[in-house]
Amino acid sequence: MSYRMKLILLLSLLLLAACSLRNTTNVPSTDENNPVNTLVPARLKVTVQEHQRADVGMNLKYPIRIVIWADANTVVASVPGRGIVRWPIAGSTLEDVYSEKGRDAVGVVAPGHLIARTFKRNHKQQTITDQQILWLQDGSTTPEYIWDVDILANNADHPQSIAYDQTTGILVPGKAGLMVLNTATGTTSTLTTTSEPQYIAVSVSGDIAYTTKDGQVCIVQRICTGTPGNVVALLWEPSGKRLLVTSVQSQMIWNASTSEASQYRIGHSGIAAWHPALPLIASVDNTNERGVVVIWESNTGKEIERINYNNQPFHALSWSPDGKYLVATGQGGTLVVWDVTASQE
Repeated sequence: MSYRMKLILLLSLLLLAACSLRNTTNVPSTDENNPVNTLVPARLKVTVQEHQRADVGMNLKYPIRIVIWADANTVVASVPGRGIVRWPIAGSTLEDVYSEKGRDAVGVVAPGHLIARTFKRNHKQQTITDQQILWLQDGSTTPEYIWDVDILANNADHPQSIAYDQTTGILVPGKAGLMVLNTATGTTSTLTTTSEPQYIAVSVSGDIAYTTKDGQVCIVQRICTGTPGNVVALLWEPSGKRLLVTSVQSQMIWNASTSEASQYRIGHSGIAAWHPALPLIASVDNTNERGVVVIWESNTGKEIERINYNNQPFHALSWSPDGKYLVATGQGGTLVVWDVTASQE
């Protein structure tokens, strides 16, 4: 074979090897350790175990509808007929924080302060009168400021009938719009709304959302949309991107930036709470007066876990700030906390 023929053959072999190598690099490997093949959508896994329970020690005519976390280990609950109590969940003892003789008191936690709503309740006539908002420093029973308000009677002890924003102040629904209570000066002002507001929620970025009596959910100075029925709760996602709008019929997750909305028929009470870090929502299903807490994915509506507890209805839910615990209030003044281990697989 001549030198020229050998050279042509060598070049041909090199070209064939190069093409083979190029084709091999464009085809994903079937090796089980190759991340191209093992990359799948993360799945959420939840395990639940009862941590602690407590009882208010009295017969309640009305349920505990407001329960929030003061910190990762302390719950604050508003007990009708008793007042605002604190519950360190390491034990089962409830500590009285604020009460007024002859008046009901419900509370909202603010940094270094407690916001107390007090009112007189006429049990026979089912009316609420003489409503006030108090601004108190932690540990104090003497208010820095007191405001007279007129919240709709059936909303006075609703969790979303008051909201707090460090920049704006305390927000309360009124007939003329959202009443703003300035916690620095004690003065009041009004934010105009499209119609009479009912429930309020403030996002981490300061966006103020509210529902109206004519069936809308709106964000102040931005946008409004329809609701999935008679709204009973309004909650911002911890990131401030989406709103959970709940009714007895269904739950709607609304992205106010894109106007996209998804509806899910999970839970039949309107009581719900966002997980602080993961795309999880806990909802109450009180069908047939048997309380069940349903934990589900907010992105898909897929049910992850169900919590049954003594076949009694629940009236409030709240995740701890670190997402480790879930607290609920049951019939007759029972409070229960569960350890919740939630992770992405």
